[in-house]
Amino acid sequence: MKTMKMKKLLAILLLLALLSSAAGGVHATGRLPGFPLVHPWTDGVFADVSEDDWFFGGVMGAYTAGLMIGRGDGVFDPDGWVTRAEVLTVASRVHAIAAGSADPGSATDPAGSGANGWWSPYARYAEEHGIWDGTGEADSPIDSPIGRGGAAAILANALGDEAWLSPINIVAEGAIPDVPSDGSARSAGIYLLYRAGVLTGMDGTGAFHPDDGLRRCELAAILTRLISPDARRTVDGLTHPADAAEPLTEDEAREILREALTAAYENIYGPFTPLAEKPAGYVPDAEYLRWVIAHLAPSEENENFYVFPVIFPFWVEKYTGTVYKVYNGVDSFAAEFDPAAPDALAFAG
Repeated sequence: MKTMKMKKLLAILLLLALLSSAAGGVHATGRLPGFPLVHPWTDGVFADVSEDDWFFGGVMGAYTAGLMIGRGDGVFDPDGWVTRAEVLTVASRVHAIAAGSADPGSATDPAGSGANGWWSPYARYAEEHGIWDGTGEADSPIDSPIGRGGAAAILANALGDEAWLSPINIVAEGAIPDVPSDGSARSAGIYLLYRAGVLTGMDGTGAFHPDDGLRRCELAAILTRLISPDARRTVDGLTHPADAAEPLTEDEAREILREALTAAYENIYGPFTPLAEKPAGYVPDAEYLRWVIAHLAPSEENENFYVFPVIFPFWVEKYTGTVYKVYNGVDSFAAEFDPAAPDALAFAG
């Protein structure tokens, strides 16, 4: 009995937190401005959603904000697959509310538009406001299930103002294991939402599974994080809170790499002594490395890494100090550098 009372108290406290807001800004436990209570939450509003479900808070947040209303007859269908039409609908609702506009669904479909589904006004609104480019995945119908990556590309544009998606995580380009930083809208959307704490990945590696389907319970959780900044989360293993660390200086990064390379050298060749002068012509690995380690200088730099050319490029992550060795470009193969590995300093190819 006490357990049930405690669960009900926690649910009430969560609801109060989700509904709290202050004019002109974001309350410590509230939603972004403009997202009011639309549907009051009552016990049993959905027969298939209980307080014990991990997605309970997400469903509550999305429903009370009027973003998702269920399948009808008191059913939310948390495990149902989300369609592109549904993502366009909720993304357009979020965008319109944030802009102080009416629900796009209240607009009538003009004659001759060619649209013929309930989603027509939402799809049109999404295109007109840059939320969606009008394309699908492999030319799939708009009312067919959408992949997680395609949904992220749309939802990343839902708020309109990127200032409402301020980063709380540092996620280096290429750090999400199954999402390369390839310049696509899908990749950019996923990285934006990871950095804002809206997406958190599917497992301990931070992988996103962009080609898998998206369930309705997952969409509800994403929507609640979009409109409620305090519901957003940091991502273990990939990132650090943006305010928890200052980036390394070039000198600090150089020293970290020098220590790692020295340890790797000693594992292969024995005690390390720097070499002041660069040997002429072909020289054995040990002589070359002794000179390089003493004369490290970055060949390039971006917002997340210093890049040092040695035998192959070594990338030092600015916020963690993690060292990666890179073959044929960071997007093709990068591995965390292990100075204790027997082949840590082996020539590539």
